[in-house]
Amino acid sequence: MKPKMLKRKINGIPYYLWNPYAPMGVFTQLLGFGPTVTVRGEGNEVINPRGKRYFNGYSGMWSFALGFGREEIIDAINRQMHELPSGSLWGLSHPRAIELAAKLIELTGGSYGRVYLGANGSEVVEGAIKISRQYHRLSPDPVDHGRYKILSLKGSYHGYGYGASTAMWLPEIEENYGPMLPGMVNVDPPYCYRCQFGCEKIQYPGCGLACVQAVEQVILRESPDTMAAFLLDPIPGDLGVIVPPDEYYQKVGEICRKYGLLLIDDEVTTGFGRAGKLFLSEEWNPKPDILLLGKIITGGYLPLSALLATDQVFERFLGNGGILYFGSTHSGHPLSCAAALAAIDIMLREGLPKNAAIMGKRIKEGLTHLKDHHPIIGDVRGKGLMLNVELVKDRGTKEPISENMKTLFSLDMICRGLLASMNGIYLFPPLNIDTVTADWMVDVIDKTLVNHSLAQLLRILRIGKELALSRLMS
Repeated sequence: MKPKMLKRKINGIPYYLWNPYAPMGVFTQLLGFGPTVTVRGEGNEVINPRGKRYFNGYSGMWSFALGFGREEIIDAINRQMHELPSGSLWGLSHPRAIELAAKLIELTGGSYGRVYLGANGSEVVEGAIKISRQYHRLSPDPVDHGRYKILSLKGSYHGYGYGASTAMWLPEIEENYGPMLPGMVNVDPPYCYRCQFGCEKIQYPGCGLACVQAVEQVILRESPDTMAAFLLDPIPGDLGVIVPPDEYYQKVGEICRKYGLLLIDDEVTTGFGRAGKLFLSEEWNPKPDILLLGKIITGGYLPLSALLATDQVFERFLGNGGILYFGSTHSGHPLSCAAALAAIDIMLREGLPKNAAIMGKRIKEGLTHLKDHHPIIGDVRGKGLMLNVELVKDRGTKEPISENMKTLFSLDMICRGLLASMNGIYLFPPLNIDTVTADWMVDVIDKTLVNHSLAQLLRILRIGKELALSRLMS
């Protein structure tokens, strides 16, 4: 017998929303808990209908990175609303899109020659897959016309589109939506803490970068003349903020050059300072052929994404058959472009990528110190202001804690005023945090992870109290 849906009302209004990526049976029961319903934002805090404030340590799906109330962005959107509130890039253009494309070329040091503007990260991932295949079909060498396979890291998140979903290689995706997009190939990620290549006890650099060798082995197994591109999530956040050795990027780039694959750098999450640099790939050699950006590009105020391609890639599309059959109604929307120009100005003026690097280092060091008195902490990882604390039952076996325990810790952090995630401890705070906030987050996590019998009882009582208060909204 199927479970019945709990009927809820929020401020007297029946709740009919179907939320993405949410187990609706559980989510509906938690509706109103903490900031699950948010009515206002101020600075780096979100506020629920009862007036309680929560620090936005998750940055609204990792994108709202400059804080609420940024008048420069709000004013730019308002001006654009009066000037040109809507505009298409389908055979047309508008000033803000032209200005933004020029700004992105400037910020990337001339490494790229053209910019496609989209509406969200998934859109540019799908675009990159199509461009990679079409690029090889347009090659003057007929041998390249058979290149269609896209390599990606198993478990890395690239979006909701069919190509992006296939690239993640998650069992639950294939079980529910298969058959998936043909021509997608995967390789295990450079997950040093849980190395899939038998190197857990050796660790880098003694491992000889077996994860890089695996990339080459997959290309050879599939046959290089069938491989179109390597779609790389440089720091797989959804997988647990997996930070590979810096040498990894150079080596896989060289392998792509050796076998004729395009290197697609998906920096929708890491770009614009999140990982402590304006772009994680700014010092890579060789450079990616395609760079994907999104999330923070507008400060999170409006949806927008960008795909940057090298001149070499773009120029192949100038002859017959070179039309890009791709795009959406609101790709490069004028309001979003105006917001992005203002947001980028703030990021540069306030030095937020550098601040992310400094604050991220401070938080990571603080979390690492917590390992001394919290055996439940297996690993602390991160770069810039994208951090993860991996929790385990036993450090020796590395057996993960249960999903129920992850949820309890997440709910307890919310009760203490920190919105981090609902599935373990992921920290993606705004880029403008200071040392006081950084230390406070570490302190909250320290208190949350106390796990003796009395602490467990008090945790249940805190969560129960918040649940009871949430019911008052119905």
